[in-house]
Parts: sequence; structure tokens; C-alpha cells
Amino acid sequence: MSSANVKYIPKDAQVIMAILKELGINDFDPRVINQLLEFIYWHTTITLDDARVFANHAKKKNIDVDDVKLAIQMHAEKMSSSGPPRDILLELARSKNSTSLAPIKPQSGIRLPPDRYCLTQPNYKLKPSLSSAPKKVDLISDSNSTGDVLMSDINVHTHTLNRTDVKTESEIDLMDQL
Repeated sequence: MSSANVKYIPKDAQVIMAILKELGINDFDPRVINQLLEFIYWHTTITLDDARVFANHAKKKNIDVDDVKLAIQMHAEKMSSSGPPRDILLELARSKNSTSLAPIKPQSGIRLPPDRYCLTQPNYKLKPSLSSAPKKVDLISDSNSTGDVLMSDINVHTHTLNRTDVKTESEIDLMDQL
């Protein structure tokens, strides 16, 4: 960028450009500067917000250096947190892998867990209705002279299903034992 354009660039952007030049990066998209500025502002804002929370917790009116250091330390630990050491993971993997898996039984079809863990078996039976069976309607003989079927000619039998009509397997087993 030319020196004429530099005076229109904010001071923070000029600092970022100087850092990039110092690192040997001379050819970059101008949007990189904006992205880096946004990241810096975001990170600074979060750090200062956390420092304010620490200061409020300590019942201080103003943020001091110790609050900012604590916020930076907290973010550094959060950002660079790594998992357990490799040797501990290897030892844990060896102990887990030392026990063999249960053998797979040869069978065709879908392999399902035992029936007690599956919901594929019916666990109820419908109790037969004790009411009389519905009358059969002969639509031809019961129709009026025009050939139309009237609603009064049709006997519809409906039965609502009550909780007492549905028995679970355990209830049926108990009834069979009696």
C-alpha cells in the first residue's frame, strides 16, 4: 500500500500491517487486516469483561492489573487445554482392550438384543367384547323405494376401548394361573 493511503488507515490497522511486514508477509488480502482487527477486539473485550466480573466479585469499583492477569490466565488455560498425556491414554486403552468382546452368535436377519430389552413383542391382548354381535344389514332389502340408503337403515356397532379391555402380559399370566 502506498504512503498516501496509510493516513486513512486506522492506527490499529497500521500496527497489524507493521507486524505482518515484520513477519515477512508483504502480499495479503486487505480483508485480512479487518479479520485480525475483529479478532483482537473480540479477544480484548472478552478478557476485559471477565476482569470486570472478577473485580465485581472482589467488591472492587475498578478493574486492576491482577484482575486482567487472572482473566488472561483463565483464557490461556481454556484455549490451550489438552487432553491427558499419551502414556495414560495408552495404558487405559490396553486395559480396556484386554477384555474380549462376547462372541457373536451366527443367525440370519437383524441382530437384536434379548427380548426383554426389545419393544418388538406385543405386551397386550384385546379382551373379546361381551355385547351381542352387530346385526347384519342387507342394504338392498332395507333400502327405501328410491334405492337410497337411509342412515336409520344402517346399524353401526361401536365399541370404545377401556383400560379394562387391554391386559398386559403380566395380567394375563396372573389370570391364567388362577
